[in-house]
Amino acid sequence: MKSITATMAAAIALILGLYFSRHEMAQTTHPPIPTVHTVRFTPRSAVPEFDGYKDWNPINTVPQYIMSPLDMLCTGPSAAQLAEQKKDPHVHHYMLCYVNETGKRAFFGQKHPTFPVGSIIVKEKLDSDSRSAHRSLITGMIKRQSGYDSAHGDWEYVVCNGDVSILQARGRLENCGSCHAKKSNAGFVFRDELGYDRLAALK
Repeated sequence: MKSITATMAAAIALILGLYFSRHEMAQTTHPPIPTVHTVRFTPRSAVPEFDGYKDWNPINTVPQYIMSPLDMLCTGPSAAQLAEQKKDPHVHHYMLCYVNETGKRAFFGQKHPTFPVGSIIVKEKLDSDSRSAHRSLITGMIKRQSGYDSAHGDWEYVVCNGDVSILQARGRLENCGSCHAKKSNAGFVFRDELGYDRLAALK
């Protein structure tokens, strides 16, 4: 009988010991959860020549809406005209434009500009008229050495996504070159963003 009682007492003591041991463990202060710091990732530029372009010389500071010539037609456009319009990445977008220091004088100061090698013009395509609007596309022109593409003013054309992280096309792009050929008397560069008065004042 004494043996049974002793065994029961030992069992009870064991159970109580386990209970209080777990209770103490539950009350133990856990180490603090480490603070999670947010790291802002900046996509790597797919076009190094465009690095820092937002700090270049702004051509226009208010986003300019680019209309299509078809918008002025009195009749509906033909299928061929609509197909041709789709080739133009600029129309029906708001645009902010920049030129680097190398091309600044030619862009802003010459009626018939001669752009030096290394001149770069960048155009942002915005989804609305707000400067903070989403950039859906970035296009640009880089002036190369004589003979690069003489028929199109020796410009290299570049197309990439809105944060310049994905290159879509670059080089002697026929679609771009054939359109800019219309401005061969202006260095193959459209400067509508300057506005009529500023363009008329150029000498």
